[in-house]
Parts: sequence; C-alpha cells; structure tokens
Amino acid sequence: MHHCLSLHEILDLLFSGIRRGWLRESIEDHSPKHTLANLARICHTWSDIALDHLWYGIDGIEPLVKCMPPDLWKRDGPIMMSFIRPITMSDLEILTKYARRVRVLRPSMPSSRAHISVYQALSAVSSDNCLLPNLRQLVWEVADAEEFGFIRLFLSPELDSLTLRLFESQHDQIDLLSKIPTTFTPNISSLQISYGLGDLGCDPLGLSSVVLNWSQLADLQIPDITPYGLRTLAQMPNLQCLSFTALASLWTPLSQEEVRNQAFGADESITTPFPSMTRLELTTWVLGVEPITKLLRFISRNKLDTLFVSVGSDVGDTLESMEEFSRTVAQTCDAALLKHFQFRHYLLTATVSKLISPLLVLHSLESVSLGGSYQPISISEHDASEIANSWPNLQEFFTQSTTLDVDPADISTNLLSLIPFTRCTKLRILSLTLNASDKIARQSIRSNPNIYLHARNTSLKILHVESSPISHKEVVASFLSALFPNLEHISFEGEDKDFGRRWRAVGEVLLPMLSRSRAVELSRVGKSPAAQLTVEKPGPRTMRWISDSIEAQDGEWSDEEEIEQMHRQLLRKYYMFSS
Repeated sequence: MHHCLSLHEILDLLFSGIRRGWLRESIEDHSPKHTLANLARICHTWSDIALDHLWYGIDGIEPLVKCMPPDLWKRDGPIMMSFIRPITMSDLEILTKYARRVRVLRPSMPSSRAHISVYQALSAVSSDNCLLPNLRQLVWEVADAEEFGFIRLFLSPELDSLTLRLFESQHDQIDLLSKIPTTFTPNISSLQISYGLGDLGCDPLGLSSVVLNWSQLADLQIPDITPYGLRTLAQMPNLQCLSFTALASLWTPLSQEEVRNQAFGADESITTPFPSMTRLELTTWVLGVEPITKLLRFISRNKLDTLFVSVGSDVGDTLESMEEFSRTVAQTCDAALLKHFQFRHYLLTATVSKLISPLLVLHSLESVSLGGSYQPISISEHDASEIANSWPNLQEFFTQSTTLDVDPADISTNLLSLIPFTRCTKLRILSLTLNASDKIARQSIRSNPNIYLHARNTSLKILHVESSPISHKEVVASFLSALFPNLEHISFEGEDKDFGRRWRAVGEVLLPMLSRSRAVELSRVGKSPAAQLTVEKPGPRTMRWISDSIEAQDGEWSDEEEIEQMHRQLLRKYYMFSS
C-alpha cells in the first residue's frame, strides 16, 4: 500500500521546491526567499514550514542579528554590525525561534559583517555553547584569526559536513580541530580544510596529527599530508573520497627515525589500504608524476571510480615517467570500476598518444579529460579510432590547453579526426582543439564524401572547439551537420578573434540553416526533427552575414575578414612601391 502524504509533508515538498528554485517558472515571484517570506505570513499552518525553508541556509550570523530588536544592534559604517546593549532573555527567545531552523551556515556576505564583539556576546549567553542546535553543514571561513575560535558556537551534535579555512602559524586552530570529533560533535563525515589562496603556508605535520582523531570520515579534502598521516588515512574504514589540493610533503621524512620506521610503504600491517575509497583527487605544484605513481602503487587493487591528477609546474618529468604513470593507472585501477579520469600536465602535448594507449584497457571509462599543456593537445585520427573502439561507454571527452594563440601548424587534429568519434554512441560532450582550416583534410572531404557517408552520431549535444583555427565555414558546417545531426551547442574561446567570429558564423547562421532544412525534410517524411542548435554566450547578433559574406572558392582565403586583410597587405605594398 502506498503511503498517503499528510498536509505537512505536501507543504514541505512544495516549499522545498520553492527554496531550491525548481518552481521559479511556475510562480510570478522569482526570488525564493521573498516567496517563502510571503507564504510564512499567510496562515499559522503554512508559517512554521515556510520559516523552516526560509532559514534553511544563511550567509553568516548577520541575518539572525537583524531579526533581533532594533535597539539591540547598530551598524558601524556601511558593513560592520555590533551590539549596543546586553542581550536579554526576551532577545534570546527571538534568536532561538529562528536559530533552531538553520541547517546550513555559509560565510558572511561582503556587504555585512558581524563585529567580533557580537560573537563574544553570543558566546557569553549561550548556555549549551551551541547557537544553532540543528546545524548540519558549516562553512567556516572568517576574515580574522581571532574569530576562528568562535566556531564552537556552531558545532552542533547534528553537524555532518565541516568546511573551514585555517590561518598560517595558528597552532591553537590545529589543536581545536583535533578535539572537534571527541569533544564537540562525533558525527561529521565530510571535512574540507584549506589555507586560502593556493593553500600556501599549510602545516602538513599539524594536519597529519589532526586526522588521527577523525577516523569516521567518509569525505576528506586537505592541502597536504606527511607519510605518517597518509598511513593514518589508509586505515580509515569509511573514507570514500580523498582530495589533496597542494600535495608537497608526501616524500619528506620528518626525522631519521621516520626514515627508518615510517618510510612510505614500510608498514606492512596495512594489507588493504583505503578499503572504501572510490574517488581520489591529487593536485601538486612541486611534485612530479613519479611520487604520484608510487602512491597509486601503494593503493593498488583499489576500487576507484574517479581519479583526478593535476601537476601544476615544470618539475623535470620525462616522457618515460609519464608513460609509467599511465601504465600504473591501468594496472592498479579496476577496469570495470574506473569511470572518470582527468589528468593535467604541461607535457601532455608531446606524449598524449603514448599516455592514452595503456588506458585503453579501462573499458568502463565514461569521462576523460586531458589538459594543462601550453600547446594544444592533438588527437590523431588513429587515436580517435582507438578511443572509439576501446571506450564504448564514453560520454564526455575533453582536451584543453592554456593558450589562445594557436598556430595551425602545431595541431595535427583536423576535421577527419572527428569521424571515429561518431562510433561513440553515448558521447554527449566533445572538446577538442582542431585545425578546421587544414587544406588537405578539406580537400579529402570535398573530393571523397564516401569517407564519412555512413558516419553519424545522434548522441553528441555539445561541441567545444576552444581556439581552433577555421576557414571555409560552409564546408565545416556541412561536415559537422552530417556527422552530428543532433548537435545543440557550440562553444569556443576568443569571441573577439577572427577564428571566434568564424565559429560564431558556423553556429549562428550555417548550422541552424542546415538544421531547419533537415527538420523540414524530416517533417515531410513523418519523422521528428533534430534539436535546434545554439551557441554559447550569444552576443548582439550583428554578424548575421549570409549573402553579404565574401567566400573565396579556392585557396586559403575564405572569410570576409581574411579577404580584407589580404587587401590591406596589397595596399601597403602598393604604397611602398609608389612612394
């Protein structure tokens, strides 16, 4: 028998939809908080539930202060708020009415900030030292180190998720963090720690001592760790997601005793490290791939479904070490489990083919992202064919570089490289830097259309071409329309560049024309038409040149701006010879 919802449950679902923005299109008021406040005023039955959702998540304690009597607080300048008299019992009753409803506390808004004296006053009158008794998620990123200790006010027994930013060289903060699971709230399963921009100044030794008392964690994000701390994490039975945001000390012994007794991998008692981990993210600015390769070997026979690795600087890695990293990923990860793989490294341009080759055995991959290099990453037609044959479940494939200045001579990926991707029947998003101005590929497409006659992919919805050079827009548009008839979205970098204007013409003019023509034909034969294509960030449509565009039928000059550039060059030569 199905459970019949009570009036309270129905209202709770309705107001939850309003708070999350699911019903914005169905109501006239597009501000969820404004709508919930209006509902809370209608009747007593609605008021309590509406207030729960209105106060579900707040930005800092300032909203609570504003609900107190106006003679209790004042503004000191445009931002700061402070109390001007002692807090009374009646003030506390008002505060409690709203504080018990708060489930999520986020950082204060830039336009409003409580003075430290407000925290001091609230701490003095809070009998149980917990201002928000039902708080479940806390993001504690205060601007002043003196305010950090007042986190005690928000350590609810119900707290499940804690995100905080520590201050450099503040050992008392490390001590407090170590005591939270045993003294305040034992139920936290998600902990995220940062040290501000780039996590500079983090204390890996202190962080390694902190994790000793957090054995119940399921999700941990931490800047750095020592070898001893890593072994502590490896023995956590429930740890599923682990992220290092500035890994640097993994191979730095702290003493000779640690070299002898605590060297990485020396503790043979850990027979199954990280028994529950399914997601691993590693970001480093000072280490190369060799230490990361050793880490993957340490957690061999893992159950990872997500692996993200980012090497952010030139640390002397070689092509051989990159290939060894790739082979280790393939050997240590379960081919039936790993679904998401992301790798960022400055050497990827030179080694991408050899990097991909060992990974082809990971047949369950659904999302692959490669990037971080200064030059565009090239995927040859052979690479694309191997990918299509080996990753049947692929849904997202990304290659990304860090530059907008792309020389076509540096790109071996051309239009023909797209043909094998049509065999990826689940592919939804494809991101490539390709040379769409390659003359040889264009001539092959024009002279031999049979090479893509039966190549068609109806699953691809989004194509991102980054800073790809392009010429002969009509050829490119016709080719894309034939390969990916259901393409809905084209995005690119450099809207003010020549190649950006050409890609916009492909997306805003040519492909929609082909899509409409196909829709008319499909409607004529009684089939549903393909989706209408859009372009990312459409600006003012001032460049809808269809019949006005000048397209050369031969040679490399194919676009109006290129024709104008050639004319300017000829004029300069004329003036030089005539002067």
